Amino acid sequence: MKKIGLTTSLILALSTSAFAGEEESSRIWSGSGQLGFTSASGNSDSESLTAGLKIKLETGKWVSDMGLDLLNASSDGVDTAERYTLTTKTGYKFDEKNYIYYGSRYENDNFSGFDYVMSNGFGWGHKFEDTET
Repeated sequence: MKKIGLTTSLILALSTSAFAGEEESSRIWSGSGQLGFTSASGNSDSESLTAGLKIKLETGKWVSDMGLDLLNASSDGVDTAERYTLTTKTGYKFDEKNYIYYGSRYENDNFSGFDYVMSNGFGWGHKFEDTET
């Protein structure tokens, strides 16, 4: 079940351009990444590594987002955190204010009481007011 859910989420997130029928030139890719490392020593030694990647694809009325986050930490040589999170969201814009979306989230946290957590949802959105900040 876990593999089916992950595969479905990835296919939905990455395949919107196939459904959109837009030309290659109308695809807008954007993204960001982060990498962090901390180390502290004294009475105890601790280390933490974080990484993240966000990708967004806009093709006309279709919008797809995907994110991957990683966390690994240890204290005095003993692992204290190990978490992997994958998020996807695909949406279709009917007009300037109305859209529908499907989103999913998968998290594997080796220090929680669950093997993994996966959530899926869909909905309709409406922008009531759009102002510059």
